[in-house]
Order: sequence, then structure tokens, then C-alpha cells
Amino acid sequence: MYQNQNPYPYPYQNPNPVREAPSLYRLQCPRCGTCGCNDLLGSKGANARGWGIDVGLGWIGSLAANQANRVTNTVEIMRFKCQNCKNKFEATPMYAQPDEFLSEPSRIYLTRKSSVFDMTMVQSVYLNGFKVAVISNGQTIELWTLIQYNSIFITSQHGEGINEFKLEAQPGGQSQIEYTPFSYYGEM
Repeated sequence: MYQNQNPYPYPYQNPNPVREAPSLYRLQCPRCGTCGCNDLLGSKGANARGWGIDVGLGWIGSLAANQANRVTNTVEIMRFKCQNCKNKFEATPMYAQPDEFLSEPSRIYLTRKSSVFDMTMVQSVYLNGFKVAVISNGQTIELWTLIQYNSIFITSQHGEGINEFKLEAQPGGQSQIEYTPFSYYGEM
């Protein structure tokens, strides 16, 4: 039913006394300094990449981008928009502070509901700015986190932001998130 991920995916493969994990909890807008109220726009250059591939190469280009999207365990420069001052800026995740860590890992089950829109396209799943998985149509994946305040975001095969979820994890707890891929296209 679900794709089992390593309980300690990179960078959690070998937890040691000096814990290092990505976090977006204290991400600040460079213009106004507001912390934690940023909307995901997608990876750097995603909009232009999407237009170029879709218009220039059509559906064949989209399928090629779909295959290239299957790489995981990466950090990309992401674009955000501040909700306060509307400034657009680029950022990568920071290291989590000691007070952000949970005493034991928490599970997150992420379900992409089946839909005819983009049914052949995989979507990237980022946990705290770190690409941890790709998710297909109708699939449920299991993620683990050691961080209390989590940002989970989904991007298209080109890297455009589709959905963003903020989650406060509990030690040893589990959370269920379901999303519909066509929410990217607006309400139907």
C-alpha cells in the first residue's frame, strides 16, 4: 500500500550526538525579516523550464522531464514569496537548531489521490527543503522526520510549487496528509 522509505533517510542515515538535519522553520525574508511566513514558488528557474519544455517539445519534453525528476536525496535552491511584504527570494534549508529536534522520529504518510490530471507524471516531495521522494498517481509514501516543525512541499516535474503543508510532528507520532494533484490547476 505504501512505499517504505528508510526510517533515517539522508541526512539521518547515521544519527550521532551532533545531529544535523535540514529545516525551514527559521527561514526569514531578507527584506522585512519576517520568519516562517513564506509561500513556496518552486525551484529556481522552474517556471521558465516548464514553459520551454512544454511549448518547445510538447508532451515528449514533459515525459523526458518526468524521467529526470526521479532523482532524490538532493537540495535545490527554492524560490519563496513573503506573505508579509510580497518579496520574492531564493533560499536553501538551514541546519535545524537543537530545540527543533524530537526525542524520537515521527512518521508522515503522504497520499496523492488518483486523478486524470498529470496521471503519468511523478511529483517531487520535499521535506524541510530536502528532496526525499517522488510520488506517483494514487500512491502513498511513508516519510520519517526528527524535526518538530516541518514544511512539506510538492513540486511538478519541472519544479513548480504545487502544494505546501506545514506540520508540527510529535515524538513517536504519525500524521496523514492527502492531497489532490489538480489543486495546482485551481478548483474544478
